[in-house]
Parts: sequence; C-alpha cells; structure tokens
Amino acid sequence: MEKTGADLHAYVLMTNHAHLLVMPKAAEDIPRLVISLFRQRIKQTVLGIVSAEDMLRLSHI
Repeated sequence: MEKTGADLHAYVLMTNHAHLLVMPKAAEDIPRLVISLFRQRIKQTVLGIVSAEDMLRLSHI
C-alpha cells in the first residue's frame, strides 16, 4: 500500500467483501487510505468487475 503510506498486515477475502488489517504510518494517512480504497471499489463496481483477484489488487494500492 505504497501510495497510501500504510502497511497491510492481513486480509481475508469473503464472497462479497474483504476485511483488511491496515496500519497507517501516520494519523494523517488515514483519509488518503480510505479514499484510495473507495475509489478502487467504485471503479470495479462501475465496470461490473468484482472478484477475489480484484480485491487482492487493492492490497497493492
């Protein structure tokens, strides 16, 4: 999660969502992280492409 200034410690892919355990390097990185994750999810929804592989890509934001 290089662009967001956060470390991804763990993730669980469910059938219709994912759980992420993320630790921001600084408190001010939290909004940027959340916005980045939502932007990726919105793009997938608009394109109709949502799969476990797509959710894995979120961990490389």
